[in-house]
Amino acid sequence: MSALVPDGFPDSNTTERSFAEGFPEFFSMEQPLWRRYFSMSKMRDLQEKPELVFEELIPGKPFRPLVYPLTEEKIHQYMETVGDRHPLYVDLQEAKRRGLDSCLAPPGLAAVYARLSYLQDHCMPSGGILLRQEFQFHSPARVGEVLEVRAKVEEAFVDGRGRKRVTFLIEAHRRGGEPVSTIRLYAIWPK
Repeated sequence: MSALVPDGFPDSNTTERSFAEGFPEFFSMEQPLWRRYFSMSKMRDLQEKPELVFEELIPGKPFRPLVYPLTEEKIHQYMETVGDRHPLYVDLQEAKRRGLDSCLAPPGLAAVYARLSYLQDHCMPSGGILLRQEFQFHSPARVGEVLEVRAKVEEAFVDGRGRKRVTFLIEAHRRGGEPVSTIRLYAIWPK
């Protein structure tokens, strides 16, 4: 194994094992991990949506609100996908022991609902570059809550090198209006 390749990760000299064989828990044929979180039907939906092109990204442009329920199933899918197994996400007794009335949703889900908020009716053109994401959490989201996530284009311009730059402002609130998170996503747009 190469010193630059982590243990358990097949290097370019490995011929007797495929990449998938090196990660059977991710690529197993019975129920692959990637399929549980990103199903084939979702992939078909993406192919049927038009691409979100730079000319449509006008500063101030709002996207329709995303209703995002924080279901136990989503929490478990997220946890299994990223390997985050914090007990406060699934163990109600532990949550109550720590003074909470319910389990918490993983803060990392903000990256999922942030992206979904502006790509509900479009698909992302290939070749974009995520430059940076900034997260501000106002209060913890709880399992069972329903968030309303609103995205808008905060900034869109062509820089001095001809790159199309976009900044999205994404705000998630509880149904009663209490803020949960504010996210800024900075990207170079491909088309």
